[in-house]
Amino acid sequence: MDISPVMINLATRRLAAWAERAKVVLVEGTLPLPAEDGSADRVISTFVFDLLDVDYARDVLDDLRRILTPDGRLCLASLAHGDRPLERAVSQVWTGLWRVAPQLVGGCRPVSLTALLGDDWQIHQHSRVHRFGLVTEVVIATPNSRHP
Repeated sequence: MDISPVMINLATRRLAAWAERAKVVLVEGTLPLPAEDGSADRVISTFVFDLLDVDYARDVLDDLRRILTPDGRLCLASLAHGDRPLERAVSQVWTGLWRVAPQLVGGCRPVSLTALLGDDWQIHQHSRVHRFGLVTEVVIATPNSRHP
């Protein structure tokens, strides 16, 4: 699902070999997302949550929980805060630019996926990729059975 027709066309072409299993859908960004409860065994989201308002991001995660099968996997990648000196400086400058003129940084800013997921999700894989002062956080999680 994406709000961009360009991204929908790219994803449709790239997923053509798996057309029977993978669905690509243009959406408007409103919730609930157009998918049946428990209809997806995998949801992959790359560099989306760093664009979303925190409250809306949590609402999206709740809706993704609804869409996933009980043993389904949520796979996320996002721009993250740095933990090394250069990365911290880059994160601070990036966040400052985002606050003043978000269009200069494509509307995205460093976020913590693990903080967004909180106790509602069980994290199975967590890694951070460090390149050129930028950090990408990658998480694979399943809905926590303790969550209503």
